[in-house]
Amino acid sequence: MLIDPIKIYVEQDVERVEWRRYFTVNPIEAPAMRWPRVRFTVRRVMAAALATLLVTGIGVETVRRRSRVPRERVAHHSAERARLTADHVNRLREAAADPAMRPVLRFDAERHRRAVTWHAGQEAENRRAMWRPWENVPTEQPGPPWPSIPPALYPVSRPDPPKLPEQPGSSLVDALLFHPWRYPLGDWADDPTIEDVWFGSPDGVRLNGWFAEARRPRAVVLYAEGNAGNITGRRWVIHLFRKRLGCSVLLFDYRGYGRSEGSPTIAGVLADARAARHWLAGRGRVAENEIVVVGNSLGGAVAVDLAARDGARGLVLENTFSSLADVAERHFGRLTRLLVADRLDSASSIRDYPGPLLQTHGSADRVVPYESGRRLFEKAGGPKRFVRVPGGDHNDPGVPRRPGSVPWRVARREA
Repeated sequence: MLIDPIKIYVEQDVERVEWRRYFTVNPIEAPAMRWPRVRFTVRRVMAAALATLLVTGIGVETVRRRSRVPRERVAHHSAERARLTADHVNRLREAAADPAMRPVLRFDAERHRRAVTWHAGQEAENRRAMWRPWENVPTEQPGPPWPSIPPALYPVSRPDPPKLPEQPGSSLVDALLFHPWRYPLGDWADDPTIEDVWFGSPDGVRLNGWFAEARRPRAVVLYAEGNAGNITGRRWVIHLFRKRLGCSVLLFDYRGYGRSEGSPTIAGVLADARAARHWLAGRGRVAENEIVVVGNSLGGAVAVDLAARDGARGLVLENTFSSLADVAERHFGRLTRLLVADRLDSASSIRDYPGPLLQTHGSADRVVPYESGRRLFEKAGGPKRFVRVPGGDHNDPGVPRRPGSVPWRVARREA
């Protein structure tokens, strides 16, 4: 068979033309052919992104819910270990001061070791469960029995502590006056720079406090808090006095506040402050009358009582009333003066304090009237200075914000 080369060339050329005609796209027609594919790809990407966000959100919420119980248990066991360690350190100091307490210390050492080990194990187990939400939350295992210290180990039989005197109507006044936050309310996170301390009141009530020691303290400060909350809401006080002013400071909870035992009363709060100052004098290695006493609101009345009876290196009062009757009349009417007439009369007590006084008060205080603070200041006889905080309310900083000063609000924000 003969092959015609011209025919072959023509057929190949036609095929080439058809191939180009089929696959070549006119530039004007190209966008119309490509946009449907681009739109389809964008929709798929958006659908995949939304599905990923939805699944991730559901997963995060599930993890958060399932890890809530382990988180709470971790915080609980951590706080208990800190409390047990603080108790054991106090017994070490008691044994160092009194050799007859060493049998108690030896018995408590093994009990403390077992308790701390158990709490550490439970904390580690719940910490692992926080990061494994797909597993069931571990059940709390009952701890080993903590035997109490036998009374025979104590060196002498201790008589019952004396009871504090009570006045008629004390229960009603105490119920209206004190608003404590009991443990675990508040931020009890561990701080290695703060020492958790325990000491006893004259009537046997165990009290808790935080002690922050400065390297070279310019002064030793005792801070008496107000009638609400607990020491966890006053971390800024430690920051202010230790870091800003270079002072060692003790914050303590009255009875019934925080982790302190008992129930708050006026007589009990005054006794607690005296016990706190006695402990601080031994820890800070200073005389009791060389301690600077600082009080806020109700704590100002407590500070005045301490300074007037036993003296102080200095007295600092913030938003403090002249007498409890002034505050009662402001909030509950004149008839309440009959019920609290002779309680926490700071205006009469401060006359017996001859030392220096620094007093601040907010002009817009809605809890303690500004005029009440002025009456208290006018009764003081020693060197004194009054600082008026323009527009300051009861819980506002005690130092006016003026150029060149260090406001207490800054200390609160940085704490």
